Order: sequence, then C-alpha cells, then structure tokens
Amino acid sequence: MPTRLREFEVTGLFNQFNHRIPLNIEHHITAILAPNGLGKTVCLKLIEAFFNKRFSLFRDTIFRTLTFSFTSGEVVVVKRNETTRTIKLRRSNEIQKIADIEISYRAPNGTTEKWTPKQPAIPAHRYDLIDRFVPNLSRSGPHTWTDDYTGEELSIDDVLEQYGAHLPEAFSKSGAANEPPQFQALVSSTECHLIETQRLLNLASQASESTEFYEHRVRSRDRSRLAVTQKAEKLVEIIRGTLTESANLSQTLDRTFPRRVVENRGQGKLSQNEIQLQLNNLDDKRKNLMQLGILDTSFESVAIHVGNIEKDVAKVLEIYIEDTSKKLRVFDLLLNRVSLFQELVNERFLNKRINIERKTGYRLISDRDDDIPLDKLSSGEQHRLILLFELLFEVQRNSLILIDEPELSLHVSWQKSFLDDIDRIIRLNDFDVILATHSPQLIGRRYNNLSVELAPVE
Repeated sequence: MPTRLREFEVTGLFNQFNHRIPLNIEHHITAILAPNGLGKTVCLKLIEAFFNKRFSLFRDTIFRTLTFSFTSGEVVVVKRNETTRTIKLRRSNEIQKIADIEISYRAPNGTTEKWTPKQPAIPAHRYDLIDRFVPNLSRSGPHTWTDDYTGEELSIDDVLEQYGAHLPEAFSKSGAANEPPQFQALVSSTECHLIETQRLLNLASQASESTEFYEHRVRSRDRSRLAVTQKAEKLVEIIRGTLTESANLSQTLDRTFPRRVVENRGQGKLSQNEIQLQLNNLDDKRKNLMQLGILDTSFESVAIHVGNIEKDVAKVLEIYIEDTSKKLRVFDLLLNRVSLFQELVNERFLNKRINIERKTGYRLISDRDDDIPLDKLSSGEQHRLILLFELLFEVQRNSLILIDEPELSLHVSWQKSFLDDIDRIIRLNDFDVILATHSPQLIGRRYNNLSVELAPVE
C-alpha cells in the first residue's frame, strides 16, 4: 500500500492559530473550511512546500511547529525559530531576523533523526548573475526579487528553488545532502501539486539562455496566453504520444505475425461465437476511439459467416484478436480519461459541447454547430475546463492534490456537483484531494463526512 498523508497540524501560525487537519483516508477528499484570514491557503502551501522540499517557505512563514503524520506510522515535525544575524553586504553590515528550521523524522519503530536544512550561501556581490540568467526577475531589495509576470516577491531561497536549473551549478546547490534517506524516500513517494485560484493565465515558455528573451523582456511578457488554450495544446501532445506508442507496438507485432501464424501459435480453444464476440468488442472499441477523435482511420470489420470455420483459420483469428487487443490496450487509459473529460464538461456546460480532436486537442461547439473560441468562454467555464483537465491528464496515481478555492467563478449548481465530479475522477486516477474553501455549498450533504472546520463557518 502506498504511504499517504494522514494528518497535518500547525501550531503558532501567524503567532495566533493552531490548526489540526485529519485527512479523510477512506473517501480521499478532505475539505478545509474557514473564513478568510485564518490561514487555510497557507496550510495548503505549507503542505506543498513540505513534499517539494521548498524550505524557504518554512523560513518565511511564521509558525512554531508543523507535524506531518503518515499512514505508514512515520511522523515528521518541522520547528521554526527566529534568530538575529548580521548579513555581510558590499559596503555595510545589515542586521536581519532569519529563521532556523529543524526537521525531525520519526520512523515507525520510534527511532528519530534530526537535522537542519542548509541555507544557500550566495554572496550578495554575485546576485548580478541572477539578473543575467533569469531575466524575468527584477531586484526589489537587497535580498529580494519580483517576478515580472506574476508580481510575486521572491527571496534568494525562492529564486534558487524555482530557477536553480537556469543558474550556474554553485547557485543551485541548496545543501539538502544532510537529509536522512528515509525522509527523502518518504517525500519522494508522493507527488504533491497545488492548484491555486489564479489558473486562467499561463505564461509563455522561457528559454533558459535566450538573448532575445533577455533583451525584450516586456515584449516576452505579452506572449502570455490563456491556460485553457495551453491545455488543448497539451492534449494534442498526449494523443500524439499515445498514437506513436501504438504505432511502434503495431510494427513489432505485424513484423512477427507471419512467423507466429506459421508456427501455429494460436491455441484454437475459442468457439466460433466467442471469436465473433471478441471481434465485435474490438470493433466497438475502435468506433469509440474514432468517435472521440483519437483515431481517424477507417477499418473493415471481420465478419464470420454462418457455419463452422476451419481450425487453422480459427487459430489465425485468435492471433489477430490477441494482437489487436494489445494494440488497442495502449489507448485504454487515454480513452477512459477523454471519455470522462468530455462527459463532465458536456453535463455542466449549457448550450455548448466539447469535441476531442487530434489536431486541436479539444474545441467547443454551440448548439447551432458554431465554433466557440476558447477565450470567449466565461471565467467559470475556463476554470472548470482547466481543473478537470489537470485532474484527469496531469495527475499521477497516488498523488496529493491541493486545491485552493475551487468554487471560484462557479455558480451554485456547479458547486453542488463539484465533489461528485471529483469522486468520479478519483475512482479513475486514484489520488487524494485537500481543498480549501469558504463555501459550505461546495460540500453540501457530505459536510459532516468530509469537512474540517478551522473556525465556525456560517
């Protein structure tokens, strides 16, 4: 059984709040409810930072302890203590409050290991290299930068964690080598992703060493595009990759088909009715793939005439059925995901439907059969498309998905159906969800089973 987060607890958050969040292991969905200002979004960010080892967020966020308890019996405690240090600058010394982080890992047998993550030691006079290699960052203070795209302020730790791959090797080493291997195995066993409220805009991809990008920073910013468009492009890549995998398998099977026929690899155990039934099932699967826009090639059904077929012919058909089943099995996961994606969109969108296509990924069509540009969809429709796509196509099995305010731009009827839709996706993809909301309508009849209140919610 995969190890799963069982409980998260924070004490002294903002020097005000203590929150304990037990996860609903049985139903895979936990809803955190609280009015604004109690730190429910921060809790999600702390959980995400833990699994992705972004220790800079622990240093920047005020709390006393974080406790992560797992179904395996493992427990990790993060303690934060602020200290005053003197930072050496070029011309002067600057006194700053800096937080030290101590992490304690307790194994199921009770043994405990403690360590302090090393902080990057980058001299301030080398910060100019960050401007050279990461041109979308602008210096906003002696040790801070502003992301020109998002407006987010980043510390040196943030820069190294987010852009370390673009910097010289000496910059990207944050000193995680002192972590015990048990801790590394624990956090790497779970893919954790945070889906934030602002998910309509996706930034254009950046070249790590693009002179043109460096010289035309403002112009590059204009290349931003809607995330709903990027998801359609990604579906094209997913379909293309699956088709390539199927084509490679087909070449291998077709190349050896004559030899396997000559060697009588068929068992001849299927009756004529069983052979025809399996052939019909394969035809139905092909038709489904064609209707969903994944396959666009026609095929000719294999029909067996009434009467007994020769045993040698039956053996050949058995090999054909086995090979075709293998070829089409490559599409099983994609077929299930695309089918559910199309179903969930068409059930909720009014006066329009979604079509899946190999060349465009997907497109929206009105009841009058007119194309609807993706940028003409409402913000609520775009949010729904993006969220469904990410949960169906971008989430790995056994992941932990954190969703901040999923009710954003959703009218009440969509909020009421949200958890039912998530349930259907979880049954297909098998992952855990923690969502933060201040909308009881989102939880509805499952309030008592799934919700964790950080404070009373009206």
